[in-house]
Amino acid sequence: MSDQFLPPGSGADGPDGTSNWGKPHRSGGRDGPPPHPPHVAADARRAVLRVLDGAPGLPGDGDRIRADASLVVSELVSNAVQHGGGVTGFRADLIDDGAGLRLEVDDASTARPVARRTLGPDPAVVGGFGWPIVQSLASSVTVEVLPAGGKRIVVVLPLG
Repeated sequence: MSDQFLPPGSGADGPDGTSNWGKPHRSGGRDGPPPHPPHVAADARRAVLRVLDGAPGLPGDGDRIRADASLVVSELVSNAVQHGGGVTGFRADLIDDGAGLRLEVDDASTARPVARRTLGPDPAVVGGFGWPIVQSLASSVTVEVLPAGGKRIVVVLPLG
């Protein structure tokens, strides 16, 4: 089961040509995801936890997997809101073989995330530490510029 929030033109348009933008598009039947891409991290966390709740028995440490997924999606959505002009698309689903959780967060900026590993000359400057956390927890991270503008960050988290 997966919860997906897809932008217009992504193939999620209805058979009558009406747009399904803002409506959840799922491969399984469950009520619950917000009717729009999440604009705050809490909405994204709830959507991700619903996907994990629908997984047929998480391998390994389920509590750790849920905590890691919550942290990563919070970082991605928070960064999209703070630095990327807002979330323009969101998707969370299980990889077909069940070995991973795939998260996609789109935003309006083409700027790539920047890691900050030290406080640097001005310790009053905040932020920049979440991207290394995302990279360390993920088995795969890609950043792609979207043809219509903005970017998509795709993260795969291992489930075992």
